[in-house]
Amino acid sequence: MTDFYLEATIKTGICSGSDQYGLVFRSPDFQKGYFFTVTCSGNYVLRSFDGSQFSLVTAVNSSDAILSGSNQVNRLGVKAVGNKIELYANDKLLETIQDNSFDQSGAFGVFIAGYETPNFSIALDDISYWLID
Repeated sequence: MTDFYLEATIKTGICSGSDQYGLVFRSPDFQKGYFFTVTCSGNYVLRSFDGSQFSLVTAVNSSDAILSGSNQVNRLGVKAVGNKIELYANDKLLETIQDNSFDQSGAFGVFIAGYETPNFSIALDDISYWLID
């Protein structure tokens, strides 16, 4: 996908603080791409990964739109058209960014990283995408 809206409904298990999960998109080779990250404390950030190093695309921010803590359900969305990227949580626009680190087509998926909670888990309820012409 190159230009699209991607959305996933994700439920957290027991978690805290910097435990994180989110959406990967425009990944050209499954080792690079964008990471829209949400933490269990309610923060979010967009990072790019070049295969060896993460770079911040946005600052780490918080939002009342993100349901924080354990056993919460968040619907995360990304709209990417050219170098314009919009980040959504539970149907609310969090931020609009212009970045061309990865403006070509690529794969998408979800990720999880448990930094504070042993056996941190998420459940992917739904993932969908719509192509934008």
